[in-house]
Amino acid sequence: MAITKKKLERKGWSKKEIHHTLRILEKAKKSPHRNRQHEVLAYIIAIIMGVISNVFVAAFLIPLIVLSAVSPYSTWLLGSITAFLGLVFGILYSVLIRDLDHLEKKHHISAIFLIPLLGFISFLLIAGKTSQISNAIASAKNINPTTFAFTYIIFFLIPYAIVLFNKGFDN
Repeated sequence: MAITKKKLERKGWSKKEIHHTLRILEKAKKSPHRNRQHEVLAYIIAIIMGVISNVFVAAFLIPLIVLSAVSPYSTWLLGSITAFLGLVFGILYSVLIRDLDHLEKKHHISAIFLIPLLGFISFLLIAGKTSQISNAIASAKNINPTTFAFTYIIFFLIPYAIVLFNKGFDN
């Protein structure tokens, strides 16, 4: 989490303390001992974790989507479960990304497009594999997994969008 002048002022720090603290932090950022490779690695790991979580959620939900064609109530329930899972994994991902202080605007922009795109692709790939099962079930031919994919992705992005929105006004 970034330490800003406004945050320190809100906590009641004196101008001298704020200046001293911010100067130390700036020195640390420019230090030759700072390992940029670890920061980049942490960002890449966070992206990979986001992609893997999307694949696991897709693998979990696709068979349920096929089964949801049996009852309209189960479709509504599955939509709620999809939204809930998207929100939970979105919160976990946004907490992980929020705590990486070195991220720049380009990192956030790439993450906000890359994760949902890869999640949607994984969702559709798994849906393609399970379409063979749904074709075998006569009542499951009218299901649309893209609706669930969009629901998941939208709810996955909501916490991250809130973090980005709040960061923009904290700096």
